[in-house]
Amino acid sequence: MDITLACAVLARQRMHFVMQKATELGVLRIVPLLTDHSVPVDGLAQEQAHAWAGHIARAAKQCRRASLPGLLAPMTLDSFLESKVFTTADRYLFLDDRGESAPLEAAAPKRIVLLVGPEGGFSDAERAKLTGKARPWVLGGRILRAETAVVVGLTAVQLKWAISLLASSQNDHAGGRQIDSHHRPPLILPYRQCLRRPSARRQLRIRPVAAI
Repeated sequence: MDITLACAVLARQRMHFVMQKATELGVLRIVPLLTDHSVPVDGLAQEQAHAWAGHIARAAKQCRRASLPGLLAPMTLDSFLESKVFTTADRYLFLDDRGESAPLEAAAPKRIVLLVGPEGGFSDAERAKLTGKARPWVLGGRILRAETAVVVGLTAVQLKWAISLLASSQNDHAGGRQIDSHHRPPLILPYRQCLRRPSARRQLRIRPVAAI
C-alpha cells in the first residue's frame, strides 16, 4: 500500500524521530508541513533539516528495508493540498483530537495520505481547509504527543488495511492465482545492495513535490 505521511515540522529536533519511525513503518514518502503552529521556515536550520535524509537511511538499514521513502521539501498545507501527491490518493485522513472520527471504508485503499499536525494540532483555519478533503480520525481519548501520534497513526493504518492486503495476497498465492504486482510483498534486500541501486541513492535527496 502506498502511504504518504504529511507531518507538521516539530520543534526540538523531534523530526529525526519521525523520519526514523515513518521509514520503519513503511511509508512511501514523507512530506514535512509548514503549518500555523509548526516550526516556521526560518527555523528549519535549527531543526537540522539537512540531517533528515541521513536518519531515513539509517532507519532503512536498521529495519532491512529494501527501498528508501521519498523525502519532499517542506511546504505549506495549502501547497500540499493542491499537490499531485495529495490529489491522486484514494483516501485522506488527518489525526484529530477535537472532533469525532468519520466512518472509514473497510476496503483497503491503494494510496493513502495521513496528515499529522504539530503540538496544539491544526489551527481552526487549517481544520476548515481540511474539511471535505480529508476525514478526521480520532485515535482514542488520550492527548498524544505529535511524534507519538505519528507512530500510532501509521501503525493503525497498517493494522486496518496493509496487513489485510498482505493476507489476501498470500491467500491468492496459496490458491495458485496470479498476484497483482501492487499487492505483492516487497523483496527484502541487504541495505548495501539497496544503496548500490541508482534509484535508491536518488531517493536520499530531499526533492520538491513535483519530483514525486
